[in-house]
Amino acid sequence: MQRILQAVIFMLALTLSATVFAKHSEEPPFRPMGFIIDKDLSSFFGAELINLGLRGYQFFDDKLFPASAYDDGALMTLGRFFKWIIADSSLGLFAKAAQHEYFGHGFRARELNVDVADIRLDPWAHRSQINAPNFAVERFWDRAAMASGGYEGTAVLNSVTQRRWLLGDSMDARESTVYLWAWVDYIQYLFGLQHDERFNLSNDNTVYIGNVNALYGRTVLDRNRLQQRIALNLLDPFAYYSVINIINYILTGDQHWNYLTFKYGEYETIPVFRTLLTPWGPEYQLTNYWIQPQTKNIVESRLRYSNIGGVRSYGIGVDIDHLWDFNGWRIDGIFDGWRQPRSSAPGKNRIGGAAAVAAHYPWSSNFEWYLVVGYKTAGYKPGELLDTSPIFRGGFKFHL
Repeated sequence: MQRILQAVIFMLALTLSATVFAKHSEEPPFRPMGFIIDKDLSSFFGAELINLGLRGYQFFDDKLFPASAYDDGALMTLGRFFKWIIADSSLGLFAKAAQHEYFGHGFRARELNVDVADIRLDPWAHRSQINAPNFAVERFWDRAAMASGGYEGTAVLNSVTQRRWLLGDSMDARESTVYLWAWVDYIQYLFGLQHDERFNLSNDNTVYIGNVNALYGRTVLDRNRLQQRIALNLLDPFAYYSVINIINYILTGDQHWNYLTFKYGEYETIPVFRTLLTPWGPEYQLTNYWIQPQTKNIVESRLRYSNIGGVRSYGIGVDIDHLWDFNGWRIDGIFDGWRQPRSSAPGKNRIGGAAAVAAHYPWSSNFEWYLVVGYKTAGYKPGELLDTSPIFRGGFKFHL
């Protein structure tokens, strides 16, 4: 907890001190930044904190190392490459590790009252050590959720980043670097889980596979099946956009690259595929963003499906910007419904869901208050508590 508090103070100090340079910036306008108060220190809290610190880094980077756009000389190109390796990439790896451990595994550990003996952050090979004397062996559902918590944390980070990009027309190369490393965090298991890893209890996916099988009392998941399901993450267009953006920056010095969308009537749309690692097994998800080009209002629709050992689950969700506007207030809607296995009896499904509103109230042209209030039934929704619980987090958003 003390390390998280120190990280919060550092991120705030870095970003707020950067405001000294804000009015001099000639870069394209950035999306509003946010800082939320979340009693559970969830994956959403971590994602906003990381984006806040990254915004401060962007300001200092633009001042100390100007983008030098259109300077494509060999020496400048080589310099940008090494700067990306030494600074941008190292920062991206550290951000990914922090989200994975503190706000992924750590979030689930705090929810499940698991004693965490130590969490060490290594930008190149993050790992955690969990001491859980009160974590009963038969709590297979909770153990599976704990094992997949790091993967869940980085997936939430990328979801938050996607919505930030869609509020504008371009992607920033430094944000793309963080996004790319977070994407690699779960793609690496396509290649990193070898046959000799099946007894390695320090490997997240090995522990996940073991507890999912124990939950059903039979083998419903193995290395090959898990890798086949994780392969869906290869269809994330923002991962490839991030690679293009980074290469474009190295070659031209331009930090910003306009992403591509499909046209559908008066809307722009972009689909994102990914695999969730739920407590009962891998689940496919299709997220489709619908963007109104003039207003940048977003409607996000989600479809979820899994079939593990003959047990099927379904889910549907939608987030709607500007569901209701009145007297300066902006109200967004967040709605989910699902049919998921029960934690006590995975062969039996239950109907559940979540509903919340996100209220925005402007204090000035550059600052607004932000509050999310809602409720969810027992069930899995990325970044939220597993049990029946209220949804409550708030803070503020601002432009730098």
